[in-house]
Amino acid sequence: MKTKKKLIVCLLIIFLSGALYFLSIIFSNKYNITILNNTNQSISNMELKFKTNGSIKKIPKIEKNNSFKISIDTRSIQSEDAIILEYKDIKDNIHKEYVVGYLEKGHFGNVKVIIHKINSLGVLDIYINEN
Repeated sequence: MKTKKKLIVCLLIIFLSGALYFLSIIFSNKYNITILNNTNQSISNMELKFKTNGSIKKIPKIEKNNSFKISIDTRSIQSEDAIILEYKDIKDNIHKEYVVGYLEKGHFGNVKVIIHKINSLGVLDIYINEN
């Protein structure tokens, strides 16, 4: 009888822990973006932007083999949008990479932007992994 009660209590604790974890994910309303600089030089002059609503954050210089992290609250988004990483090459040409291709109010997730190399013109070789 005591073993049965312990089992029920353990199962109840596991169920409640899982439910709380699930609810915390659902109501997070944030996109966590990590930019990894896997090159042998520092990178600067990058900016994250909403496609329709403009600038989110100018990204500070990311040293070689280092990273930058940001959480973007999506509760203020009014309509469909996207998150874009924008930077200029050495000829001042603007390059845009979609970090999150589709976004609505309340969306959440995790994205890793991995920069593998920079060519002689300053164009980044980027891989984007969205979880």
